[in-house]
Amino acid sequence: MTVLFLEPQFKVEWLAELGSRGIFGRQHQWLDETQRILLVIDDQGLEDESFVWVKDVWPAAVREAYASIGAAQKRLREVARRWAHVTFRHHRRGELILEGLRSIKLIVSGWPAAASGDGREIVGEVGGFMLLSESEMIWCAHPREIFPGGDWKIDETDEPPSRAYLKLWEWGWRAKCRPETGMTVLDLASHPGGWTWVLLKAGLLVRAFDRAPFETEFLDGIGRDGAKRLTFTRADIFRCTPKEAGACDWVFCDVIAEPEKTLQLLSDWYQNSSAGLCFTIKFKGQDGPRMLAILRDLQKMPDLQVQHLAVNKHEMTVWRAPLSHFEASI
Repeated sequence: MTVLFLEPQFKVEWLAELGSRGIFGRQHQWLDETQRILLVIDDQGLEDESFVWVKDVWPAAVREAYASIGAAQKRLREVARRWAHVTFRHHRRGELILEGLRSIKLIVSGWPAAASGDGREIVGEVGGFMLLSESEMIWCAHPREIFPGGDWKIDETDEPPSRAYLKLWEWGWRAKCRPETGMTVLDLASHPGGWTWVLLKAGLLVRAFDRAPFETEFLDGIGRDGAKRLTFTRADIFRCTPKEAGACDWVFCDVIAEPEKTLQLLSDWYQNSSAGLCFTIKFKGQDGPRMLAILRDLQKMPDLQVQHLAVNKHEMTVWRAPLSHFEASI
């Protein structure tokens, strides 16, 4: 049995994706009326967990009865070392079960300190469980997400000029390969500076491109050291081709544009550069058919990862490690 956690506000998108993958042709059961948690009972051949618009995936999930709080604790200890409680029903009872287990309070702030390895490799494996009743639970020892259930907790700050920095922080915990201190990165469509702020905080040399320059307040906030590592070029970012922009280690882009136009820019960098890539592709509200068409085009590019992040709205984050990373792993 596989458990899929879904976000009701993105129903159009996940309905389109799950429908295109034949999920509703299988035996399945909704756990709640809000269509938030889906049990795919007929999950044979569903080993691929790369759902884009699903908050979390619990493969090989187990649904079973338990006689008491102590019995539930004993059973879960037999399965995994650390657990997180995902509230569904009987919240207090679930928290009492959790008190007798080894648990971890996860919260991310910035990027992981390690230069490589995703968040799961850094914090370790955390299983997830939820209660269906006072005597029945569902558990999974190896959820897809670092935060079981997909409810990410991020330690926010009011320093950057926009909340876009949250996407890059979350991406940093998902990506197995990130820029290392001293590398040169491009930030396309950099204004007002949310992603530039993150990249400078990571100790990177940032070359920013946008039609609009940074505000004085932002430049004052990054300090003298940040200013030394930042260069700005006024430009149409859709003309910032690999040939025109020059050599770099990574390219970041969180532009507000038609998804097809962003896809074209991403494709140019994907085909003509060895740099690592991290792009956001935005949609105007709920548009299932358009999203599926873009997703199919993205799936034609090997090594690309695509995910609707926990902090994303109607948008997908797409990334690829530098080609040198793949060559080194061969």
